[in-house]
Amino acid sequence: MPRRPRVIGINSGTSLDGLDVALFEFTRNKRRYRPVFLDGVSYRFPQRLRHSLYMLANGEIGEIRGMMKADKSLAEFIALKTLQALKSFGVDARDIALVASHGQTISHIPEEKLTLQIGDPSIIAARAGITVVGDFRMADTGAGGEGAPLSPVMHYHIFSGSQPAGVLNIGGISNISYIPGRESDEIPFGFDCGPGNMLIDALSGELFGKAYDSGGRVASRGKVDGRVLDELLKDEFIRKKPPKSTGREYYGTEFIERYFRGISSRESVLTTAVEFTVRSISINIESFIPPIEKVVVCGGGAKNDFLMRRLAYHLPMLKIVTSGEMGIPPQFVECAGFAVLGILAVNRIKVDLRKTTGAGKRVVLGKVCYA
Repeated sequence: MPRRPRVIGINSGTSLDGLDVALFEFTRNKRRYRPVFLDGVSYRFPQRLRHSLYMLANGEIGEIRGMMKADKSLAEFIALKTLQALKSFGVDARDIALVASHGQTISHIPEEKLTLQIGDPSIIAARAGITVVGDFRMADTGAGGEGAPLSPVMHYHIFSGSQPAGVLNIGGISNISYIPGRESDEIPFGFDCGPGNMLIDALSGELFGKAYDSGGRVASRGKVDGRVLDELLKDEFIRKKPPKSTGREYYGTEFIERYFRGISSRESVLTTAVEFTVRSISINIESFIPPIEKVVVCGGGAKNDFLMRRLAYHLPMLKIVTSGEMGIPPQFVECAGFAVLGILAVNRIKVDLRKTTGAGKRVVLGKVCYA
């Protein structure tokens, strides 16, 4: 592998808003592989593919043939967009050490240590002609873990500094990582807090016909329904002790039907969803994260100005910054993280997620599929 390998990181998040493809160059410093962001691009899913993924994630396609078709279609789409992205970056595929692709989670059942991602890395490697690392979660479940979140390992390599910090990813689900100072012998750990953009995006699409509430503008015009919020804050997951992980199976259609149908104002539905999302994050940070002074926010939620203002309101003692202020645009941090896992996998480096997923031992995450 080159001294400063170039890696493509690819992410398709729980919110199903599309595919992020980013290019990184890696430097190594002691125990850390640090990705340097070079370029990135996002692609919308074709409507038919997005519909298939959504139906699978909501358990509405039960037959195996439908899943197999979606698995292959997604892998082919990822390969196509990888090559398209390289062309837009002005980079030859022969100069890429590997592609790291997480695939799309279509089912995550943590209490049974079951998780499933589709978008087969072998197909991507065959179509793109580049070595691909994927299927990152299965080794962790094999070691007795929940398979998620994997972010503490990623965030340690990307963001660790002289002082301990929190890294908050607000994707479809929100998760927080505790990153010790770089000279510490502590093990990074993290967990899912609850919903991220999932509820907000679903309600925005249903009520306003928009895939997301840009900047939180609609939510900022409503009022929090206190009665509904009180009920939401009784949610068992947000107060459950780590290790813990969750997904669309928990915060999906049934959750929305249970809590959000009694709010009369459409704007206030989104306002209440934002407030619940932010409160679930603040409760988890205050309850389960050791003392820190700073939280780095990444993921699509970092672009929701209203959500960010509410987060700062509920965490007044912490300095809140976005990952963009540290060199990686928020939407591409997950790409950087999977690129890190790809580098670790090809170097056969085991990671420690015992405090995060409940795994019984350290394992190498990911399967290497050669072109």
